[in-house]
Amino acid sequence: MHYTVDKIERELVELLGDDGSVLVVPKGSLGFKVRENDVLLFDTTSRTFVQDRETATARKASYKERLEGLFKRKN
Repeated sequence: MHYTVDKIERELVELLGDDGSVLVVPKGSLGFKVRENDVLLFDTTSRTFVQDRETATARKASYKERLEGLFKRKN
C-alpha cells in the first residue's frame, strides 16, 4: 500500500494511507530522510517502507494539472 507523508513533527512522521488509514512512525525507523508529500510504499516482505519517487512525481503532476485547470478561463 502507498502512504503519503502528511506531516512531520519533531521525531514523528504521520503517514496517510491510500485507504484513509493514518500511521504515526518514528522518523528514525524509516532509514532515510522524508519530506511532506513524499510517497512511500510498504514492502510486506521486508516489512519496511521504501520511497516511491515515480508515484510521487506522477501525483504531483496530476495535482498541478488539476490546479491549472481550476484557474483556466473559458472564452
